Amino acid sequence: MLDNSTTEAVVTETTHMGRHPVTFSNDVMEKVKAAILAENNSASRAQLLTATGLPNNELRLVLKRLHEAGEITVTGAKRGTRYSNFVTPLENTPV
Repeated sequence: MLDNSTTEAVVTETTHMGRHPVTFSNDVMEKVKAAILAENNSASRAQLLTATGLPNNELRLVLKRLHEAGEITVTGAKRGTRYSNFVTPLENTPV
């Protein structure tokens, strides 16, 4: 799970130039999770790009971080890849 006490997450990205850290805020990650929920908890990358307005590379890294943290699931491959939140809105509702 993500630690909400921190304001930033760091992902190490590997490119042809080597490895370097990429930093983005937890607000960005929450924005992506909210966009997934807005798409009935199953969204494509194209839907998330439109909903969040993030650049493709940044969205890819945010999705990678959320998946590694166990916050979202990834199903399918290539153009059929879908992203879903583990926690549904009903699970967040206080009893």
